[in-house]
Amino acid sequence: MAAAVTQGFEPSAVRISSAGPLVRSRRGSRRSRRRLDVLVTVALVLAVVVGGWAVLSHRSPAHPTGAGTAAPGPAIPSSPELEDRFGVRLTGAYVTADGGMVELTYQVLDADKAVAVHLDENSPVLVAGDIVFAAPGLAGHGHGKQEVAAGRSTFVLLANIGGTLEVGDIVTVRVGDISVDGVRLG
Repeated sequence: MAAAVTQGFEPSAVRISSAGPLVRSRRGSRRSRRRLDVLVTVALVLAVVVGGWAVLSHRSPAHPTGAGTAAPGPAIPSSPELEDRFGVRLTGAYVTADGGMVELTYQVLDADKAVAVHLDENSPVLVAGDIVFAAPGLAGHGHGKQEVAAGRSTFVLLANIGGTLEVGDIVTVRVGDISVDGVRLG
């Protein structure tokens, strides 16, 4: 490789590398790696913190969110008409399955009357504005597979198409021709 002599420079002060002008010294490469390692570590810690926060902030109130504490459950108005006609009492309405389903829970008070809730025309649905949520989703409704017995708590799963419903929304639960207004989703 030919060395060019420039006026004012001594040949011993010029550093010539056989690898060419694009190669950096080892010291610069180590600093760059350390900086990259620090940036990657900070990004990973940030991702873990944000991910953990997201998981904890979206837990269903049906399940404890911490040691000895539980988020407040949904507001479920009582309906003497529903209890008398269908023999069931609504006990909860929860957005679950990462927002893809709504779980309605109820307790059977009278097994003979509650059998009617399992008929398609009386199956519980949610109404929010002009939208009726009646589709069971891939899991099926859930309540049709259990024996109806007084005192048993059971559930109905409804697809929350497009994640429309969210925790805190106020909906109407309709069973047959009976509506229970003011149900707050947990």
